Amino acid sequence: MDTPVTNVTRPVNGAYLPKFANGFRSKKDVVLDGLRAAILQGDFKPGQRLVIDELARQMGISPIPIREALQQLQGEGFVTIQPHVGATVTPIEAGLVDEIFELLESLETISSRAACRRMSKDDFARIETMLKEMDGLSKDLAHWSEANVRLHEFISDCAGMPLVKSMLTKVLDHWNAPAPGVFA
Repeated sequence: MDTPVTNVTRPVNGAYLPKFANGFRSKKDVVLDGLRAAILQGDFKPGQRLVIDELARQMGISPIPIREALQQLQGEGFVTIQPHVGATVTPIEAGLVDEIFELLESLETISSRAACRRMSKDDFARIETMLKEMDGLSKDLAHWSEANVRLHEFISDCAGMPLVKSMLTKVLDHWNAPAPGVFA
């Protein structure tokens, strides 16, 4: 069944998660987006258990879309599911940060080279504007990160390489995930 988010609830664990009504998107997709955002914003901490029945109750839906969303998040590396234990938010370790940097370097190089061959003067001007905006956000990490993602997505769009853009977006999601203690 398709459903839009009609309002937002604040569960016990502090994450803002959607409530549902009749509508347009599948419940699994809405849950997936909500859980991913909660993880990326740090509402769910690394190592925190994600109890399917509790999440379902708080969102007012059956456990099935929760389970499906958690399985997809496991495939993306944000959640670890263990038999007889359940789902937990995957901790971010220093080795993963190194891997993320290497992936970003490779994907950005591919994307940038292709984009430079295809970009117009207006595209270059837009990048310059985006970089100036980011300079002004240097003390606001959350907004700087959002602007950084927009910049890289724009460059990927200019490159005309949808697979590279998809991969880059997933790696940037991991880059933006909170990593307590990694840089402390």
